[in-house]
Amino acid sequence: MAIEKLLGIQQVNISHCQQDPCDMESCFNQIQAGLQTYSGYLSHIHQILTTYSDKVLSVQLDISNLSHNIQQQMEESSLTSVVYPQAENEPRFVEVQGEIGSYLVLCKLQKFMDMIFRALRHCST
Repeated sequence: MAIEKLLGIQQVNISHCQQDPCDMESCFNQIQAGLQTYSGYLSHIHQILTTYSDKVLSVQLDISNLSHNIQQQMEESSLTSVVYPQAENEPRFVEVQGEIGSYLVLCKLQKFMDMIFRALRHCST
């Protein structure tokens, strides 16, 4: 956790998705905010890990598609969407820390995606 703070990697919150009953509107807005955060991180990682730029771009497109699908579901369900400003906090990776920071972000992204899966399943019941 200390290294994540040092590198400027924020913790993404989806606490509204874990409430019982699930607050779909707040949950979807938190998921959207998290996806936006990781999209920004992936843009930064894309510049650092040039060897893997195609794979990072593919993940960016997947994140964008998921965000679009959630936005569409919100509109179809007449839920209010909150638009967050672009995050000003970019990760603070330097050359040596770039690969470590990228690894940490990608691990956190994987955990976030797992949390989204569980949250959406919880909210759909």
